[in-house]
Amino acid sequence: MKRFIISESERKEIRKLYGLISEEDTPKTTAKFTGCTFNELSKDTEGYNELISNYQNDHSKVASAMTEIALTYMANVPELNNPEGRAACEAAFIKLRPINKDKQFVIIDPNENKIFVFDKDGNYKGGDWVLTGKDKENKNLKNLDYVKKSPEERIDYFKKLGYSEEKAKELAISKEGTRYAASGIYQTKGVVVPKYAGSEGGTKTNLFQLYNTKEDPNNPESKRYTYAVHGVKPTAERLSALQKMSKVPLNKELTKEIVATITSGCVNISEQFLTTYRELMDNAYLYIIKPDKTGYYVFNPSPLIDNNKCYNKDLLQISQDRTT
Repeated sequence: MKRFIISESERKEIRKLYGLISEEDTPKTTAKFTGCTFNELSKDTEGYNELISNYQNDHSKVASAMTEIALTYMANVPELNNPEGRAACEAAFIKLRPINKDKQFVIIDPNENKIFVFDKDGNYKGGDWVLTGKDKENKNLKNLDYVKKSPEERIDYFKKLGYSEEKAKELAISKEGTRYAASGIYQTKGVVVPKYAGSEGGTKTNLFQLYNTKEDPNNPESKRYTYAVHGVKPTAERLSALQKMSKVPLNKELTKEIVATITSGCVNISEQFLTTYRELMDNAYLYIIKPDKTGYYVFNPSPLIDNNKCYNKDLLQISQDRTT
């Protein structure tokens, strides 16, 4: 008698057909992590020549080294284990070739509204959901006419205020983009701002200013973004959003019902997360991953201003304070 052999997947389909298992019990096909990448598009990486020579000028060897470290992170840290592997690959690259050795670091992925903290040895310490900036200007600006100006008109606006041509071009925001800080590498410096969560009566660090890594964070004249990472501004909307987010596992995606882009530009973190990782986040290197779907790793320090995405302190005269 001839025998028929069926696969396990076919067996499950038959069982489902006869009601022996439900649709929910049926395994679903999910995307899998395909590894980290490193190619010629990364040639502007600071220290690129030294890095690539250490791997016999072979981009695939660098990618393999990154992937190996990323897989270790993902195997041991559920929060980093997802098909995209964005934070895991970034952490792997930092550990492989840190921009500054023996420095704790923080990774923020604005696409996924997540923050991850690592110690100076690259060991994962903790992660959480965060609130980020709205991706469009609201109507709370002090000078709505400015928002309507073209890039050229904005340059003229600043020139009339007495700025040089070069400075006017720097200050003129070329388009109404997102309010996230520019992707890149920053150094943090903690300060106390009582109006945000976690200051504990105005005595504990609860806001981390973001400095360009090539600037001196201890020099008050150093340029910095007005953008920052800080304890949640305790409004009902923000506290409610963080509470809802806390119920979602960090390796999952937020549901559409949860709106996390509700700040004026800064990253808001929960008071519990701030209290737990306050010391590690102070005087750390902070990496804001690029919003791109591909090529999102951050290899270089950020410019002092990104005309498309950030307001600097000189713009506070015409718009609301971005440190919220």
